[in-house]
Amino acid sequence: MVVEVADIGNVMINTNLPPLIEGNVRNKHIDDDDDAKEIVLRFGSRKLFAGYDFNEAGDIINRYLEDHDISLAKDVAAINYAYNRIYNRTAQNTT
Repeated sequence: MVVEVADIGNVMINTNLPPLIEGNVRNKHIDDDDDAKEIVLRFGSRKLFAGYDFNEAGDIINRYLEDHDISLAKDVAAINYAYNRIYNRTAQNTT
């Protein structure tokens, strides 16, 4: 088991999440299961990891680790960098 600890506010900013949910959220709550599913589908399809979405990035990492496909080393490094940028970096205000 792996537990990731992250500042959810920073993750929201780094993934540009607010525009995805603005059209679906009323009163800061997701009241409808269909709305929640739509947000998850839209978020999951975003190319956040070096041009790959969540599923593609996971598949690449699995092929690298489980199948020992070393030809994917550069992609895995890029995915790792993007992951760390999203989840571990403090969002910086550039104004």
